[in-house]
Amino acid sequence: MVTEKYSYVGEKIKLERLNHDLTLQELADETGLSVSFLSQLENGKIAPSLKALDKIASFFSIHIANLFVKPQSLETYHFSNSDHIEVENDNKFLKFLMPKLEEMEVVLLTLEDQNENFDYTTHKGVEFVYVLEGKVVLDFSNNQEKLICEEGDSMIYIAQRPHRILNAHSGSSKCFIINLEKSESINIK
Repeated sequence: MVTEKYSYVGEKIKLERLNHDLTLQELADETGLSVSFLSQLENGKIAPSLKALDKIASFFSIHIANLFVKPQSLETYHFSNSDHIEVENDNKFLKFLMPKLEEMEVVLLTLEDQNENFDYTTHKGVEFVYVLEGKVVLDFSNNQEKLICEEGDSMIYIAQRPHRILNAHSGSSKCFIINLEKSESINIK
């Protein structure tokens, strides 16, 4: 049974699909996911994997966190630990620390082991990463450029460039990630 926390993800996917005038079959063809899987997902009958959500978000050119958006209209927000959305896939844990705002997303990424099987991702905006623990490699465009960052280091990059973050530490590594979706360039002064 899908928890209430995840039930609106399917609704959001269906809304995106309909906004793009797509049938389930067309979305299935574009993402490589089955019509049956997508139908069950849209109807809240299954919990999706991170890989499936990434395929869907990439196809719609949105960040994966957009699929978890709950509309709110307050001036001040408080998010308890129970509000956080956690997604796990292949020893990669994403914890969305707040619902996706129109222009910003905040995520805690935990990488449990050194696994190079993670797919590259692209999405809108500029992304800032701060390494809280361990050591990570930011791998761009199929190994064309790699940045190694240790605990306390930070990096910023255009998120539309294919990228992935890998653990380069013998233990787990943690990163704090902020995506500014409306930004299209980096101007450091």
